[in-house]
Amino acid sequence: MAPRLRLITGCCAIALLLIGLGLFVSWAVQAEIEHSGRWIGGVQVARRRVVGPPRLVVAALWPSLIGVTLGLDWLLTGSPRRPPATTAAPRRKSYRLVGALQAAALAVLLVPGAFIVLAGASRLVYYPEVQRRLARFEKGRPARQAKSSFSTFMEQLEDPDAATRAQAAEAIGEMEVYLSQGGVPALTERLRDEDRVAMAAAKALGKIGRYARLAVPELERLLERGSRGRRGAPSTERDPLRVCAAEALAKVDGERELSDCLKEKDPEIRWCAAHGLGMMAQNPRKPVHAAGNLRAALEVEKDEDVRAAIRGALDVLDPQEPLSDLIRKLDDPAAGVRLGAATTLLGRGEEAKAAAPKLAELLHDPDPEVRVAAARVVVRADPQSPLKIDALLLMLGSREDYDRRHAAELLGQMGTEAARALPDLQAALNDHDRIVRVTAATAIWKISREPGDVIRVLTEILEAEDPAGGAHIRALITLKDIGPRAQAAIPVVKAVYDHGPSRVRAYAKSALRSIEGPIAPSVGVGPDAAPSISGAESAGRIEVGGRSAGDRPPP
Repeated sequence: MAPRLRLITGCCAIALLLIGLGLFVSWAVQAEIEHSGRWIGGVQVARRRVVGPPRLVVAALWPSLIGVTLGLDWLLTGSPRRPPATTAAPRRKSYRLVGALQAAALAVLLVPGAFIVLAGASRLVYYPEVQRRLARFEKGRPARQAKSSFSTFMEQLEDPDAATRAQAAEAIGEMEVYLSQGGVPALTERLRDEDRVAMAAAKALGKIGRYARLAVPELERLLERGSRGRRGAPSTERDPLRVCAAEALAKVDGERELSDCLKEKDPEIRWCAAHGLGMMAQNPRKPVHAAGNLRAALEVEKDEDVRAAIRGALDVLDPQEPLSDLIRKLDDPAAGVRLGAATTLLGRGEEAKAAAPKLAELLHDPDPEVRVAAARVVVRADPQSPLKIDALLLMLGSREDYDRRHAAELLGQMGTEAARALPDLQAALNDHDRIVRVTAATAIWKISREPGDVIRVLTEILEAEDPAGGAHIRALITLKDIGPRAQAAIPVVKAVYDHGPSRVRAYAKSALRSIEGPIAPSVGVGPDAAPSISGAESAGRIEVGGRSAGDRPPP
């Protein structure tokens, strides 16, 4: 081969190898490392996989293949070290120098070129699979970008600039719920921030909805506090921060907290509470049971604006059904009718005392949901009656897990008033159902405020496997409420934080902060979180069907 032609061949081989290498580098830049894992014997085994657009790898195959072929041919047949005899001496030296440079370049580029050829050939052989991976990669791009943005917004919530924190809170609220629910603990902390940041956090929590139950106590405090700049004479305009807090409570199922705020001394708080209850009543998928509380508040309310807000909320709710008709429905053969009547009586307050005999009979109803609804009415209708504890103790001894769970929950809500139920709750700590155990432990803590046996039981629950995560979440919420007195549980909580599922790790992080202060995140632990429930009280909260918000998977 003529020396000039060999020089051209070497240059072409180098150029083709560089093109192939450039395409491969472009693929590597766009590729992402996808982390995944599975649980084997209680240990999470991490796996990593490089995900990128396969089409670039296939495109890099052809120039690399031709370049490798030309380069090998060039090296095996020798380099143009001997130029023609007619060539002048200076040009002979240039020929030799160019030949040496080409040999060095090809020796360096042939190794990655061969690797690219192998990678591209494997993609080409499995072309249908390449197409499927490409489609999967493109389909998952928005989710990956959203996760990356979520991590950025979570970091911005700690930014020194208040405007940046407020914008980050608003951005989290605009994201999909399955992502934004992971920011509930951080958004809850921002409710104690400056007014504009707290307002943005409250709006974001409202958009997250029922998965933000963990923020209910802080939202209630925000409603009572109001804007820090409104400490002077009363204004004719409503405090926007209080209005935001009330609307957020309405969206995160804070009906009981809004009902309690109807008794506040500040008329603006009462107006916001009525406004929030009216918002809840407008959602047909969420039954509101505060009609009795609203009517009771209307009877004693003096402020005309508050009275108008209460009447507006009552107008949205169903018109009041005669009590006699409700009592008659408690004997209906259809379980759904009995359940509806008991649920309606739940919102009648002390007026439902007239139905006490029928409700006592419903405590033995064959339908578990009817039994629990009747127990709730008995507890709320007559706060002074000692019979309500007897009714709950009867349910606590039931054979049905559903009954025992709700009985322990209701006893915990009664607080110190249910002190005589402590022996039965102590016995429930050995129940075969872990939800009953954790709910009983939470109730004991709320009644006695003594963490001794409570921490032991909660630690045992956290050490055991919990595929659904509901028991672990309730245990962590209760440990968070116990706070620094739960030092003995720190090792187990840290183990859950380091190795538990993503939807449980946020609760573990929040519990550790309460017990020992802020912690540094471990490797591989992101800000993912799961739907939250309000405080230790919700550690025992069981929805109809025996599942709480913590048991439901993200949408």
